[in-house]
Amino acid sequence: MKSALKSLLAILVSVGLCLFITWVYLRGRALAKPVPEPLDHPFSQSLDSVVVAHRGGWQERPENTMMALEHAAALSDNVILWVDVRPTKDRTLVLFRDRNLETTTNGKGWIGFTPDAELFQLDAGYQFQTSDGSYPYRGQGLKIPTLNEALQKFPNHRWILNFHDYGPGMADVIIKTIKEFKMSDRVLIASPEDGILRDMREKEAMWLYGTSQAQATRMKMMAALGLEPVVPLQGDVFVLETVTKRPSLYSLSDSILKEVHRRKLKIIAGPSYNKEDALEMRRRGINGVMTGEPSTLVDQAKR
Repeated sequence: MKSALKSLLAILVSVGLCLFITWVYLRGRALAKPVPEPLDHPFSQSLDSVVVAHRGGWQERPENTMMALEHAAALSDNVILWVDVRPTKDRTLVLFRDRNLETTTNGKGWIGFTPDAELFQLDAGYQFQTSDGSYPYRGQGLKIPTLNEALQKFPNHRWILNFHDYGPGMADVIIKTIKEFKMSDRVLIASPEDGILRDMREKEAMWLYGTSQAQATRMKMMAALGLEPVVPLQGDVFVLETVTKRPSLYSLSDSILKEVHRRKLKIIAGPSYNKEDALEMRRRGINGVMTGEPSTLVDQAKR
């Protein structure tokens, strides 16, 4: 019995030693690689302590609507406008967060299965509810905007375009739209999906791209093992959009922040759900803080 225990202990020690040596090797090899210089892009040159109006500022106005964008854009020329973009059944690119139309409108079904003629009749402010339980924007004529309408309306602001539901030919439509409005210097291309970012980068290598949600998730997983340097990041800006009400500052450990900064990447994260979290995110080195209440942070920055 003692002999068997000794043998088991010896095996465990050997396995542990091998794992440790592998960990040291992988981490050391990754850290030894030269860090490439970040893309010199006009968008990121002044990306420091900026307010990102997440979905246009969804806590203050109906999300991803022209009303929300007008409100956020009027706060400051330096506010970055974040919008979610999806294709309709007719392959028109529109501003909308979820597939399900019931999330924000009086419609039903999925946006990708809805023709434009039906989609543009929906009330985009229908589900917006204030703290007192009222729905002040129902029947106010708010429509789901197209990407073309939004870019044309605010040509002087910077944008984060967060694309969903990537399909064949979508990259070409995006490129054509951005070039039409001469916005390549003012746009960061983001997506939770790797595919669209890969294809866009192959076509327009000098545009600015965020890391995908999948890459951010892999970074968080490897951080638990102390292997942050091993994770490949295909992007110019580290983007982390959390989908729960747990603020992003709790998802970004000090080790992840240190590793992202080691790679000379700037960070956009959020959304923050209150001013205190947003200020803490700034203190920890997050360059662009997403918020649903952009007016609060803009007022704070002016003090």
